[in-house]
Amino acid sequence: MSRRLAPTLAALVGCIALFGASASRAGEAQQSPVEMVRMMLDVQTQVAAGVAGGQDALQAMLKAMGEEFNKRPADVWSEARNARAAALYLLSGGEPAVVRRILDGKKAPAAEAELLRGALAYVEGRVGEARKALDAIDARKLDAPLSAHVAFAQANLAPETETAKARALLELARLLAPGGLIEEAALRREVFLAGEATDAGAFADLSRRYARRFRGSAYFDNFARKFVTVTASFPLQASLPHLPALEEAARNIDAESRGEFYLNLSRQALGAGRNELGARAAAEAGKDSGSSRSARARATLYEAAARVGAADHAGALASLQSLDVAALPANDRALHAAAQAGAERAARTPKPAPRALAKEDAKAAPPRAAGGGDELVARARKLLDDTAALAGGKLK
Repeated sequence: MSRRLAPTLAALVGCIALFGASASRAGEAQQSPVEMVRMMLDVQTQVAAGVAGGQDALQAMLKAMGEEFNKRPADVWSEARNARAAALYLLSGGEPAVVRRILDGKKAPAAEAELLRGALAYVEGRVGEARKALDAIDARKLDAPLSAHVAFAQANLAPETETAKARALLELARLLAPGGLIEEAALRREVFLAGEATDAGAFADLSRRYARRFRGSAYFDNFARKFVTVTASFPLQASLPHLPALEEAARNIDAESRGEFYLNLSRQALGAGRNELGARAAAEAGKDSGSSRSARARATLYEAAARVGAADHAGALASLQSLDVAALPANDRALHAAAQAGAERAARTPKPAPRALAKEDAKAAPPRAAGGGDELVARARKLLDDTAALAGGKLK
């Protein structure tokens, strides 16, 4: 269907709810199932764009459409395009009983009846039956946007061992129906299939695309929470090449989730000895910690721990001593103890004498204390590494 300016949500719902009554009063031709589905797709597009009230409007429209479909005589469904419209209605969240009634009427053409049976099995969770019916259909040969909905259903029906097949079908669904709710759902699903496959590159790229295009979606909060969880599960070395894309995605999520993303990144960086990255990520997390006592404490701890690793002992020690330790989770209290012990020991160690001394001055120079600053910094680093190991090498 070509893109066009959608009427207001209220007008769309009102049109569906009232057209039957107006037709009986004025003798006008009733809107066909195909025309009703077109209106429904307009609402879906607005839901994907995050228009206020979109989800409620979509549910109201689906309810009104079901009522109208039930009023139609069985012969209406003998027309293939109307039967396909009923399948699209069902795959968009419509009432299964409406389609069951159409099938009981035995008027739908054979191909469309098989499509309706497969769609009905899919929404009712009869996976084997749905897979048998829908897998036999080439989604590319159907009219858009039904083709996209069928491809999306086929992707969700793919066995867990066939992730590549599922991702290819989701890609197809996105290409067949750009800009609408099915593209939003397919892209969101593809993001997390990439995460489950530990494909950090695809996950980062797809997350960036989703966050940029569907920031207003009603489902965006769900994406943000999962994004943080998945990024935390990747080893740092897998994430580093894709960090620009991950950070771009993070810039578009809510402040709390963004702060958690940076806290996780900082904690991983510390465990890997990447103090500069750890400090930068902690500073970013501090900007988004908001009213969370724990998040503020963690951001301060990670930044201070990175400064210990960078030999900024005095500044780090001051931060660690003033920290709200009670707000830290258990494994971070161990990190705090390790970092503070390392900073205190390093701060007590005399600085080594300058390397270039005159011979007479060298004789007078005091001997360097055993276990000097470099050794203590190394010991502090080991404590940090040991603490990271307590966390299993991953973020908690």
